Amino acid sequence: MISFKPMDVVSDDGDLLFTQGYAPIYRAANLVIDEFGEHAAAYAGERADYLHREGDVLGAAAWRCVAPLIEELQRMRRSNKAAN
Repeated sequence: MISFKPMDVVSDDGDLLFTQGYAPIYRAANLVIDEFGEHAAAYAGERADYLHREGDVLGAAAWRCVAPLIEELQRMRRSNKAAN
């Protein structure tokens, strides 16, 4: 069974720290953001719902892990743009 560390782990400069266990989720989140832009979080939620309806509980759970990370990454990107 995979266990994840809390998502609220941050470094001194406010960036999320990603351990090796986060790498696949982080990559997936970035790919979805690159593909769907501002609609990425909505896509992840819709994908989770679809997979759940189709009976793919593990796939749905994976997308439910990706969705909040997408939202956090988008917030970080927006704040970085505003700071520049």
